Amino acid sequence: MTSTLVMVTINPTFRAAELLYSLRQSKAVACFCYPEFRDSAMLQIVTSLLPGLPCLREVVSFADFETFLRCGDTDTRLPVVTPASAAQIQYTSGTTGSPKGALIPHRGLVNDPRQSAVRAGATEGGVWLAVLPMFHVGGCVLAGMGAMSLAMTLVPLNFEAGLAASTCGLPLPGVEIKIVDSATGAICRRGEVGELLTRGYHTMLGYHEAPEATAATLEPDGWMHTRDLCTMDQRGYISVAGRVTDMIIRGGENIYPREIEDALFEHEAVAAAVVVGLPDDYYGEIAGAFVKLKPGAEVTARQLTEFLRPRLSGYKLPAKWFRVTEYPQTLSGKVQKFKLRESWVAGAYAAAQWPTDGAAS
Repeated sequence: MTSTLVMVTINPTFRAAELLYSLRQSKAVACFCYPEFRDSAMLQIVTSLLPGLPCLREVVSFADFETFLRCGDTDTRLPVVTPASAAQIQYTSGTTGSPKGALIPHRGLVNDPRQSAVRAGATEGGVWLAVLPMFHVGGCVLAGMGAMSLAMTLVPLNFEAGLAASTCGLPLPGVEIKIVDSATGAICRRGEVGELLTRGYHTMLGYHEAPEATAATLEPDGWMHTRDLCTMDQRGYISVAGRVTDMIIRGGENIYPREIEDALFEHEAVAAAVVVGLPDDYYGEIAGAFVKLKPGAEVTARQLTEFLRPRLSGYKLPAKWFRVTEYPQTLSGKVQKFKLRESWVAGAYAAAQWPTDGAAS
């Protein structure tokens, strides 16, 4: 009897606890890894976790991969899979809690990257630059499978944000999308911000062994909530405005942190800016800006407020400012805004609060 193989890609920088969670939650039966990656002794870490992983039967080092291949049974018949069969489990980055394993079907793993490659103007036998990590769908699926579908040469390249497309482009053939008001579900007009929902071959089957999370994300008729706040222009091109979970509701007015962050990035002294909704007794929520300055740069919170004033409506201006040197992040580099909010509520950023009277702390 043969079993289907479902791949689980894992960030090679994971530490023991994070690796244990992914291998245990996915019920992985085999793990393939290099002996080391940067400062992480991966093979040693996996081996040390074996007592807590009853499903894991085999650990294979890529340093001895050819030996492993020679042990294969060439007479074994391959299992029959359908387009809707699970092909890969992709774990989220855990920006709002424990990572969830998205089940990606074969139909998405084949069609989505090929359509993306064709839409990008790729041609058979050409070259594809892989700028995203290979442990995530952007690298192993869109780039890897996209290049394979057209017999292209795949070239890994470090990502440079300044060289990247300003919109997300157009929906792919065979893919449905709609942008809706998060509160009412009504379809938004062109240019209005709403949540992006999508339906088609490219969506996941659900979250691995997480039925409640699946039900909250996938509608019975196939529409998947992306939790991305987006707009569509007159050409049909999509732009991301932020995340539904990031949206701030200040006294009934919707504030999209991405808009404030983008405006702050235009200031010559600002290296990074993260805007978070903070609880407030009067407004319900207010905007708090956590700002990292460039080395040697100096600017006051009042000056930043005045910089934003001609660019944003008054209710969008941050009510509290914090000068920071780092942010809580996932291993893939995503800022965990919920941790910023929780830490502020717990009083952790009291000393970092930036006076708005012109005196920098």
